[in-house]
Amino acid sequence: MPIPALALTVAALAAAAAGDPAPRPPPLPAGEVPPALRLPAGVRPIRGEVSLTLDPAAERYRGRVRYPVVLDAPARVVWLHAEGLEIEEAKVGGRPARAVPAAGGLLGLVPDAPQPPGEATVEIAFAGTIDRVRSRGVYAAAEEGRWYAYTFFEPADARRAFPCFDEPSFKIPWRLSLTVKRGDRAVANTPALREAPDGGGTRVEFAETRPLPSYLVAFVVGPFDVVEAGAGGAARVPVRFVVPRGRGGETRYAASITARLLDLIEAETGVPYPYEKCDVAVVPRFWGTMEHPGIVALGQPLTLIPPIAETRERRLRYASIAAHELVHHWFGDLVTMAWWDDTWLNESLTSFVDPVITDALEPAWRRTARARAEGRASALAADALAAVKRLREPVGSRHEIEGAFDNAITYDKGAAVAAMYERFLGRAAWRAVLRDHLLAHADRTAASEDFLATLAARSTPAVAASLRGFLERPGVPLVRASVRCDGRGAAAVVRQERFLASGAPDPAATWAIPLCVRAGAGARVETACALVGGDGPEGELPLPFCPEWLWPNAGGTGYHLTALDAAALPGLWPHLAPAERLALATDASLLARRGDLPVEAALGRVGPLAASEDRLQVEASLALARLAQPEWLGPDDHARWRAFLRETWGPRARSLGWMPRRGEPDDTAALRRLVVPAVADEGEDAALAGEAAALARRWLADRRSVPAEAAWPALEVAARTGDAALFDRILAAARASRDRTVRARLLAFLGRFERPALADRALGLVASGEEDLRDTSGILRAALAGRETRWRAWALLRGRWDALAPRLRSDEASWLVAQAAGLACDPGRAAEVAAFLRPRAEAFDGAPAALARALEEAGACRAARARNGPAVARFLAR
Repeated sequence: MPIPALALTVAALAAAAAGDPAPRPPPLPAGEVPPALRLPAGVRPIRGEVSLTLDPAAERYRGRVRYPVVLDAPARVVWLHAEGLEIEEAKVGGRPARAVPAAGGLLGLVPDAPQPPGEATVEIAFAGTIDRVRSRGVYAAAEEGRWYAYTFFEPADARRAFPCFDEPSFKIPWRLSLTVKRGDRAVANTPALREAPDGGGTRVEFAETRPLPSYLVAFVVGPFDVVEAGAGGAARVPVRFVVPRGRGGETRYAASITARLLDLIEAETGVPYPYEKCDVAVVPRFWGTMEHPGIVALGQPLTLIPPIAETRERRLRYASIAAHELVHHWFGDLVTMAWWDDTWLNESLTSFVDPVITDALEPAWRRTARARAEGRASALAADALAAVKRLREPVGSRHEIEGAFDNAITYDKGAAVAAMYERFLGRAAWRAVLRDHLLAHADRTAASEDFLATLAARSTPAVAASLRGFLERPGVPLVRASVRCDGRGAAAVVRQERFLASGAPDPAATWAIPLCVRAGAGARVETACALVGGDGPEGELPLPFCPEWLWPNAGGTGYHLTALDAAALPGLWPHLAPAERLALATDASLLARRGDLPVEAALGRVGPLAASEDRLQVEASLALARLAQPEWLGPDDHARWRAFLRETWGPRARSLGWMPRRGEPDDTAALRRLVVPAVADEGEDAALAGEAAALARRWLADRRSVPAEAAWPALEVAARTGDAALFDRILAAARASRDRTVRARLLAFLGRFERPALADRALGLVASGEEDLRDTSGILRAALAGRETRWRAWALLRGRWDALAPRLRSDEASWLVAQAAGLACDPGRAAEVAAFLRPRAEAFDGAPAALARALEEAGACRAARARNGPAVARFLAR
């Protein structure tokens, strides 16, 4: 009987639990031990050859792999990766080898005699299981009774699909062949070279890829339709959409812009699109969206937009995420990080570039301005925690591999730091750094040292050393700036310290900050930039004149907080550019939470922001207002909070109304989506909430009766106070929909119902297992976020964890435990929340670190409630 790789270790655990003797895996040669994490040096694959026979409707598939390798020394064991696979036969150098599974997805191949150095081949025949629960490895989903197979391998799940050297440093060409049943289509990274009958099916052989790590190998199999979508890039590579049968018409918007995105990325990077084709495989859910070269995967919720559902929001969402995944074809695919500690080279640089591409496609969206402000705010909040990871964090475990994809740090902080250096060096110089990086390491891997060397060559070693500090030190500096004017001239005197939400000092943490300040006196306003600090907490930045005012974050792109003087804020405000006001609002919120700035002074900026005609400032006003922590206010203060919302944003919300107007500016539509639901829902504006309920009922009766721009936010608002009849209609609509986007959104709305019986019904859908957890998890997240439903959701989580946990991927579990940990802001329940979550997080890669940060954030939340509660009450009582 075939021996499952790793199944022996799983079986051993099960047997031990049952009291039975555990089966033993075949022994390794004396003195040989499995690697702790990374594969040992000395065996290098040259090429990967993968042949699979796969029917998406079947539970299992079979395959063979062949790797020409080079051995540097004699090897008694050749190590690679395989997880959840049955190894049927293995050979090394043409001779039979024993397959020895080990923990961590490792597989040792033991030939009869040590394999001598030099060239050899590794060959393995195996069988695998098609996943239908977690969407990882090779997974499948049904549409209209037809089965489709997809792949998702990042970061370390290629080993679940086929035995491989599953680390990013092994970047090799691949040859793939798939044998599929007649009527199914197979699509992979490269064009098909030939198709031929094979038994009762068809064998499809694909062209050899450019060098790729295993996590970027991809294919799909099923009765797909293909939509031709033009050609893009200087080489005019073909762009196609691979969609479930009958859904091609829903790609209208996506197909109209995707080729154009390739043109725009080429123009921005100065490097041609690297691959032979650009297929878009439309995968079932948002999860699975992935930058595979030649066959980028984009989820149905993004890509399939029926004409009746096409809105500004959905167009922007598709364009921005498609831009992100396609930019990865340069940053990540063409040049790949050598190991997961340099994930920032993939994700930070892509997150920096992708909004620029979206803006070039549609300037009215102002994607770059919003992404820079939101990303900076997200990163600063995370970097204020002691448990935060570094941007370049050493990775020595599977927990840490998963943690390398930290949204707030790897994506948001990395992009914010890149924006700071772009401001400091200038756009042209920074673009040249990125272009040089791509050209120097094309088809190879790169590490931080490589990027820093490129930066030093294009600027100075001091600038590169400055960036190293932001990569290797956790946290963020708080900058205190004053003006010195004397016989030596004028200068900004800068003192820095690490900003920690707890207020704890960290005197050893200093940065060489690429600081740009704006200074003014009368009509004269100038910007000055210099590297400041690094050798200690103090430094100076020369100024061209003695200013009357100084703002030490020109353009709002500096990755630091600025200490604020409450008395000086009203006078400084008129001098600030819009982006600088957004930065100030973010800083004010964090400073006030810690007690560095009076809450009334921070909340005093809400009014000027809310009154702005700039929608980004209005959005910032709502974010700053949450400094009041409305979700934790007592009944009386919460009533005052609702009144504050109605008074501050209500006039604009009522003027805009729910319904879009023909030909209105993009900013107007965005403002409506922002303020109308907030006033109707959180502000409990009776008129707007009543209109939302009426619109929801109309839409449920006739999808064409209400524009999607109004229907979705109205449904979300109506659900919170809805009755059983509305609950039943939303549930029925969800179950009747074949559109996964519609289904998932409607199900999530059920988690917002506050009436106890309805909240319990909604949570019962999660607990019962009748619905796919990938669809119903939105119910749980919505209920955990609800002021009136969170403890019901917590009770479900506690009572049903053992049933839910096996259906969660590690990333899903990390998100869930982090959200649930937010409940520890309640001082009466904090110990209970932490005690329950800590041991359960250990079972999921990356979850313990996510939980540690979330619990620290909850502690800061408790401290802020205790410190600022009276001041918030005074502000709301005005």
